[in-house]
Amino acid sequence: MELGFGATGAWAAGWFDESRAEEVLRTALTRGITHFDTAGFYADGRADERLARALQRLAPGGAVYGRQLTVSTKIGKRIGPDGRLVRDFSEHAIRDAVERHTTLFGGHRPDIVYLHGPDEKERHGSLPLLQRLKADGLIGAIGECQDGPGLAEAVCTDGIDVVMARYHFLNTSHREAFRTAKRNGKKVISIAPLAQGMWRRGIFIPKRLSDVWGLARALIRDPKTLLAAQKSGWIRRVDGWPPAHLAMGFVRMNEAIDVVLTTSTRPYHLEEVADGFARDLPREIAALLSVHGAQ
Repeated sequence: MELGFGATGAWAAGWFDESRAEEVLRTALTRGITHFDTAGFYADGRADERLARALQRLAPGGAVYGRQLTVSTKIGKRIGPDGRLVRDFSEHAIRDAVERHTTLFGGHRPDIVYLHGPDEKERHGSLPLLQRLKADGLIGAIGECQDGPGLAEAVCTDGIDVVMARYHFLNTSHREAFRTAKRNGKKVISIAPLAQGMWRRGIFIPKRLSDVWGLARALIRDPKTLLAAQKSGWIRRVDGWPPAHLAMGFVRMNEAIDVVLTTSTRPYHLEEVADGFARDLPREIAALLSVHGAQ
């Protein structure tokens, strides 16, 4: 299992200074992170551009400390003429996304191309083209990022090499799907290991723009988990165990997971997450997290 970085969210936002974003990425590389995920439609198209610029400076040639980088992208949405996201799994959109990524990253093909939340028709309509692109060496692997029933379908679909879904101590609903994916020979990428920090004491009193962004996202997209997180305040009071260490340790217990993707706008926070990823949870604490987490 390895730790990866998601080039998305506040890190990719236009209001977040690029030099600070690069410093976060420098920290990631220093801590041995070589797996990066992004998309051409994240942050109005800024996310993959920012990641590409930073990696060209920090890891020229697509490698750092002798290790090759893995960089993934996504298809299924594009930015329309009015700036709004448009759902699009057409051949043109797929080819355009692959070519955009390859150009941005200095001729390096996307190591993984994820179908972003497709329905069954979109999945099976896209796979033949993706398989041709893979056979021609234009992409590395084919993935799908999903939630709920869609993930259960993806893990049993031939041609899908990698699956991506959220997993953390407050939401383990994808546990069985991850196991099935592993049995079927697929690679498993988990996201949101810290539950977007919804358990933080001061989440309702944001101090930074990134905090405002995180709170708004939680209120709009996942109010149920936000409520559950606020009832799990005990994780802030475990001696010798910062909450981020507990959350990362919990995810690490799932042996079906290959890569855990996190993100951050602060180098010291990413350092803390990396430290937590390296720790093994004591059995009694793991049991508490399993009991109090929403199943």
